[in-house]
Amino acid sequence: MQGRILELHGRGMNPEEIVQEIFGRESSLVIFTEGQFSYKNFVEAFLK
Repeated sequence: MQGRILELHGRGMNPEEIVQEIFGRESSLVIFTEGQFSYKNFVEAFLK
């Protein structure tokens, strides 16, 4: 997963675009966790 995220980022994709490419949409858990658990946060953690 990390390799794919870094590859897409290297191609110039931002976290939102990477989420769309890998997961297709944001996780429904984002609503219940007030944004704490999201695919975007997951992707951003790999990019730090």
